[in-house]
Amino acid sequence: MWRAITSIVAGLVAWAVVAALVMRGQFRPAVYWSLACVYAIASVNFYRRLEGRSAGRVAVVLGFSIWSLCFFMHPLIVDRSAYAELASHIWNMQKSLISMGMILVMLEEQVANNEWLALHDELTGLPNRRLFGERFAGAIEHSQRMKSRLALIVLDLNGFKAINDSLGHQAGDEVLREVAKNLSESVRAADTLARLGGDEFTLIASDLRDEHSVDRLEGAIRDAVEKPILIDGQRMVVTASIGIAIYPDDSEDASKLLRIADQRMYRLKQKPTPQLNIKPDLISSRPA
Repeated sequence: MWRAITSIVAGLVAWAVVAALVMRGQFRPAVYWSLACVYAIASVNFYRRLEGRSAGRVAVVLGFSIWSLCFFMHPLIVDRSAYAELASHIWNMQKSLISMGMILVMLEEQVANNEWLALHDELTGLPNRRLFGERFAGAIEHSQRMKSRLALIVLDLNGFKAINDSLGHQAGDEVLREVAKNLSESVRAADTLARLGGDEFTLIASDLRDEHSVDRLEGAIRDAVEKPILIDGQRMVVTASIGIAIYPDDSEDASKLLRIADQRMYRLKQKPTPQLNIKPDLISSRPA
C-alpha cells in the first residue's frame, strides 16, 4: 500500500518538474529530465520484479540507474568539455551493464527452470519421485528427533484408464491436474504432496497428534479426490484407493513404510469396481 502511494507521489513530482520546465520554455532540459524519469522508473520496476539474489538483477538495475543519472546530469555538463570524455565512458558502461544483465537474467531463469523441472512433475507442478524421496527421508529424521508420528499415504485413482480410453489423454491430464489442485488445497502447507507417476499420488503428513488425525486426513483426501470436476463441459467424479502406513507403528524404515502403504492400497485396488459410467452430463467411477 505505502509502496504504491510512494511511487505515485514520486511520479507526480517528477512529471510536475517536467511540466514546469516546459512552461518556462526550457525544452531541452525537460526532455532530458523526462528521459531520466523513464529510466529511473525502469530501474525501480526491474528491482522489484527480478530475483533478489540474481547477478543479472544487479547489473540491469545498476545500468538503468546510471542511464537515468546520465540524462539527469547531461544538461549540467553539456557545456563543460573537460567532462565530455568521462561522460562518454559512463554512457557506454551502462549500455554494457544492461546488455550483460539481460543475458544473465535469461541464463539464471533457464537454470532455475531446469532445477525446478528436475524436482517437480511438469504436468501437476507437484514434487516428483526424487524430491519426494528427499522430503520423506527428512520427515523420518524429524519424527525421530521429535518422537512424533508420521503418516505416509499412497493413493491411486480408480477407473483412470477408462477415462483416458473414453475421453482421450488430454482429458486424463486435465483430471490429474484438477485432482492435484484439489488435494493441494486440502492438506497442510507443511505436508508434502507428490505425484510419483501415472495416476499415483503420495502424501507425507508429519506431527500427527492422535489416532483420529489419520482418519480426519483420509477423509479430507477422499473429499478432495471426489470433488466434482468439469471436463469439456461434462461433470466428472473420480475416486481413489488409499493405502496408509504409520511411522513408527508400522515400521521405522522409509522403504518398508512405502512398501506397506503400497500393499494396502493395492489390496483395495483389487476389489471389484463397476465399469466407468459415461453420460452426456456425468462421468462417474465409484468403487463398490
